[in-house]
Amino acid sequence: MKRLFTLVLLFLLGLATIANGQDRPVKSIKSITDTIPTFSDSLSQPIPTIVNPPNSSQKKLTVQISPDSPDEPVEYDCKDSMNYDIKNKKVYLFGEAIVVQNTLKLTAERITIDFGNNIVTAEGLSDSLGYRIGNPVFDEGEQNFSAKKIQFNFKTKKGKIYDAVTQEGDLYIHGSESKIFQGVKADPSDTIKSDIAYNRNSIFTTCNHPYPHFGIRAKKLKMISGEVAVVGPSNIELGGIPTPLALPFGFFPLKQGARTGLIFPRDYEFSETWGFGLRNVGWYFPINDNWDTKVTGDIYFKGTWGLNANTRYKYRYKNSGNFNLSFSDRVQELSDASKSRDRSLSLRWSHSQDRSAHPNRSFSASVNIQTNGFQSRNYNDANSVLDNSLSSNINYRQAFPGSPFNLTASMNHSQNTRSNSVTFNLPTVGLVMDRIYPFKKEDRVGKEKWYERITFKYDMNAQNRFTTTDTTLFTKQTLESAQYGMRHKMTSDLNFKIFKYINVSPNISFTDVWYGNELEKEYVSDLVIVQDTSFNPDGTVYEITSDTTSYGGIEEKKVNGFSRYFQLNAGVNLNTTRYFTKNFKKGLIRGIRHVAKPTIGFTFTPDYTNPEFGYYKDVISPETPLTEMDTTTYNVFANGVYGSPGSGGKQMRLTYGIRNNFEAKYWSKKDSTAKKFKLFNDINLNGDYNLAKDSLQWSDVRATGSTRFFNGMTNVNLSATWSPYALDSDRIRKINTFYWDSNKKPLRFVNAVMRTSTSISVKQIRELFGKRKSEQKTGQGASSFSNGNFNQENTSFGSKQGNVNASRGSVKSGEGFLDLFENFRISYNFNLEFEPSIATGRDTLVVTNHSIETRGNINLTDNWKVTVGRIGYNFRDKKVTFPDFSFYRDLHCWEMGMSWQPERTTYSFFLRVKPSSLDFIELPYKKNNADVFGGF
Repeated sequence: MKRLFTLVLLFLLGLATIANGQDRPVKSIKSITDTIPTFSDSLSQPIPTIVNPPNSSQKKLTVQISPDSPDEPVEYDCKDSMNYDIKNKKVYLFGEAIVVQNTLKLTAERITIDFGNNIVTAEGLSDSLGYRIGNPVFDEGEQNFSAKKIQFNFKTKKGKIYDAVTQEGDLYIHGSESKIFQGVKADPSDTIKSDIAYNRNSIFTTCNHPYPHFGIRAKKLKMISGEVAVVGPSNIELGGIPTPLALPFGFFPLKQGARTGLIFPRDYEFSETWGFGLRNVGWYFPINDNWDTKVTGDIYFKGTWGLNANTRYKYRYKNSGNFNLSFSDRVQELSDASKSRDRSLSLRWSHSQDRSAHPNRSFSASVNIQTNGFQSRNYNDANSVLDNSLSSNINYRQAFPGSPFNLTASMNHSQNTRSNSVTFNLPTVGLVMDRIYPFKKEDRVGKEKWYERITFKYDMNAQNRFTTTDTTLFTKQTLESAQYGMRHKMTSDLNFKIFKYINVSPNISFTDVWYGNELEKEYVSDLVIVQDTSFNPDGTVYEITSDTTSYGGIEEKKVNGFSRYFQLNAGVNLNTTRYFTKNFKKGLIRGIRHVAKPTIGFTFTPDYTNPEFGYYKDVISPETPLTEMDTTTYNVFANGVYGSPGSGGKQMRLTYGIRNNFEAKYWSKKDSTAKKFKLFNDINLNGDYNLAKDSLQWSDVRATGSTRFFNGMTNVNLSATWSPYALDSDRIRKINTFYWDSNKKPLRFVNAVMRTSTSISVKQIRELFGKRKSEQKTGQGASSFSNGNFNQENTSFGSKQGNVNASRGSVKSGEGFLDLFENFRISYNFNLEFEPSIATGRDTLVVTNHSIETRGNINLTDNWKVTVGRIGYNFRDKKVTFPDFSFYRDLHCWEMGMSWQPERTTYSFFLRVKPSSLDFIELPYKKNNADVFGGF
């Protein structure tokens, strides 16, 4: 009776649903309350047997599951309607139908579930206009694909797909007919089950367009999800058109994440000098979760080759970095059929430490070392060719909490690729003690004593320096050029006030420098006498004359052994600050403010040229006859890493100086208030008087100044020098005669320099002139400044969202054209030098630098881009400075580009697949610098 009751109940529920037209969405019937048992959605199972277990307080039911039913329950739903065919054990779902079993999800416009055979069929439908909608989408874990029709068996985990599109990583596989097998072993020896698909007449590509622009067409394809795709004979298709580019077979890894494998070359090249070559072909090594390495090389048929190793590492919350080592060996045939080799090396390393790695310890590195002009030889872009200064820095710092000491260690290098000079400071170690107050009492009550302000600071520095050339960098000669030493520096000072407004700062410093060798010069006598014989007309000797062309030379050598020198400096400085203000009630300018900071001081330095110190020695001059025995003085610590003691003799200098700052206020009609702006940031004047000298005691008077214009985009720096002394008759050397005595002028002009530099973008220019135009229209006659800059808050473009967008509807054609150049940056430099002529004494004007340069990108459309790299013109030399042009075209799944350097007459062109698993498909063409110049 219970079985019959259950059957009748289910039958009546189905009839009621159909008869009433209430095709309501029904999810899986998992349970009916009270004593009704739980059922699976599979309608292929027989009616379960329900048994009442004994000794139960309520009725409980036990269900017998058919062995042909799915292992896991099936859930389904739809948006439109759901029809049941109980006789054939089928359910029809319409409108955004969905079927879910565990992690498997299938969606389509129409889905048919056959519970009798455990088969689900999903397909799309055509709308009223004939367009296909709701094509089925299959999603299982990392496997995802769409098709026109899908049939899948929940029990056997097998399926058949028609016109499927499967995505694995960045690959899209289009198959006209496919068979899928879920959870099977790809090989009998495997222990892990995989999802396998067999495709017929398939094409795989990295193009995500419904109709791929390119791909590799294969008659048969086997794909193991997340592992590999294997194809038989195949060929490349472009736009659906087969090409003769064929592959006998292929393996395409589908694994995600780091894995070892071959790196296909992305660049092919033919050079008249080097022959046919492959660039950037190599192998990738994933060492572990934190490290990986990529080794690539360039190979040419005529012997030229290159090698590059790049290693990356990253530790979360600790540090990260990148190490790159490159070597280039260029072979070139000379006119006599011989070959020359140009080898160059590049070493780069960057390392950064996470801020949270350690509170008291830090380490960073930025290394860029090259030999034999590596970047200029191997690359043609403007930055690689024009940048001739390289530098490296490796820094370590250790702080000691609760202590004033800090330990630093560094290694740095500077290199000029034009002069080939290289300087290494390797290593430099420092121990620095922060400023302390040794006499200050922490628990003092009452007014502080003057001596408690005395400070003390200690600084120890040890350094080793190598000076060499990049061609002899790793040779014995580099080691022999080493200069090393250690410096101890102690300073103490005190600050207090007198007369309420004058600051007094006495100070003393002691420096002790240690070296491991000294310079010794020795005169070597080597007379060279040249005789000249004159003859009579009859051939007899008329006269013999002798001339001494050389009296010898000086031999320099290093004498190893401990040596040291010390320097003592003492002084006192007095300074104050004065303010001068003048206000105006009317007019544009409403006030001027002058801040003056005068200072005077005294410094004392001993005479280190005194023979008692032993810092300076004499050697016979080889330019004078032996009978005269003239000598020259040299410093035994010359070329030391910390320099040498001064050679100016005893110094007792009275110093003076004044620092000036000028500000003004103008009346803004727009805001009806006065606003500040700077006239000059700084105007400084200084000099000194040496009490220890017997002549030429007054130094030159030096003046410097700086200011900024146009929102800080233009910087102007000025400097000038005057002398209180006159020149000799040859107008070369100063004499101990005041210029006033000979010319009735207090100072003689020596020279002056003006340096202007401007860096501005086209967008900033438009904003600048747009603001002025807006102010003119609204009656604002004055430009608004703030701290020496244009006040951006008052510009017409200050509201970036409102004003700019509101004006776009009426933008003129000229303004629309300038939009293309908004991110262009223009750099302009103009330097002048004034100096008197030696012959006439008149002031002459010399232009030392006058150049303009620009760089930037032009985004013509969303897909077209033009790049201009560092093109400029030097007005002084009247030549263009290395133009560099390139353009780029986005072709959806392809990209095309070209670069051109007219000065080198080099160019390159490429048409290739975007970076992806198939980016080895490329059509390159280029002309390198070796073919242009015939090598370096």
